[in-house]
Amino acid sequence: MYRYHLVQDNSGTGYWLVNGDGTGASYGGGDDDTTKSGNAYNADGSFNTFVPPDAEMLSDLARMMKGASAAQTISLLNQSRNVAKHTDGLRLAGTKGDHDVTLWINNFYTNTEVGSDVMGHKFKVNTNATYIGVDKSWDIGNSNTLISGVFTGAGITDNQYGVNGSSGDSDIYTVGVYGMYVHNSGLFADVTAQGYRIKTSDDAYTEQGEQSSYDMSSNAVSLGLDIGRRYALQDNFYVEPSVKLAYLRNGSDEFTTHGTSQIKVKKDASDVFQYGLGLNVGKTITTSAPDAFVQPYFGLTVLKQHVSGGEVTSSGTTMKSDLDGYQLQSNLGVNWQMNKNNGVFTEVNAGTGDKFNNAFGVGVGYRYSF
Repeated sequence: MYRYHLVQDNSGTGYWLVNGDGTGASYGGGDDDTTKSGNAYNADGSFNTFVPPDAEMLSDLARMMKGASAAQTISLLNQSRNVAKHTDGLRLAGTKGDHDVTLWINNFYTNTEVGSDVMGHKFKVNTNATYIGVDKSWDIGNSNTLISGVFTGAGITDNQYGVNGSSGDSDIYTVGVYGMYVHNSGLFADVTAQGYRIKTSDDAYTEQGEQSSYDMSSNAVSLGLDIGRRYALQDNFYVEPSVKLAYLRNGSDEFTTHGTSQIKVKKDASDVFQYGLGLNVGKTITTSAPDAFVQPYFGLTVLKQHVSGGEVTSSGTTMKSDLDGYQLQSNLGVNWQMNKNNGVFTEVNAGTGDKFNNAFGVGVGYRYSF
């Protein structure tokens, strides 16, 4: 899975283009045309021998598979926004006591730009996901509230790798449960458990213009926990500091590429740990309609992310994309409780980080409480 290398033949006057994966397969050969390889070079001036290059000289197909593994992780991390937004909305709307059922639907679109440190080339991951769910709240005494719910969702990710026109997409399906406890002092705890099935289908083009494709599928699970407190301020302002913890495990897969070259590939499972601090600030503005209010808000989150595992192995070469680092996320939106039963929200969000940036995102949602 390394780039082709230019190696002198036994005559000393011509060259062979040798497959950099170490198999010794030859291309071209018998002439001195150095343009037959996208990045042909004689690594160390050696005579008719193969010397593996360093990791920066991976083939474009290898770079793509590194990027595809990273894109799956980024897509799954983006999914958590949907459920977290719903629990935030219930809490900020002041949901208390017994409610029979709340039905809800959310949709989020996120445009993510990934830096060159991850796969050696910048690329884009655009995610669009819709979730639906149902929950119920209980008064457990002393104005303390417990909410629990279930949800399901589906999303699609458009991956633009920026290498020879290579691109692909991922289908994501998910189910999960969530719960929230709100104390009468303003303390709260939100927890979410989620399972996923993700399938990535990519079309890759090599340096020589040959097309190759592959399907990469895996199962994943995640757990999230937010603990914080809501402080009521003057003039109906509020502030919510919180601590955020999350864990994601994306499973392994083995597959074979399709095309001129059929290459066996193994992707190891990866574990992602996130921890950080969040802050929501907003104001509740009552309206003339009964039980109605408008709630503009602003949120800011700082996260530290660590990824272990996730190596991709092919043709004796092991690759790993690097997603470790910090993330700064922000969102600006409005909750509108139209009456006792109906509520909607809309928001825009953006983020920046060491390895990838959520350049732009938008979300909308609706909930109905019986």
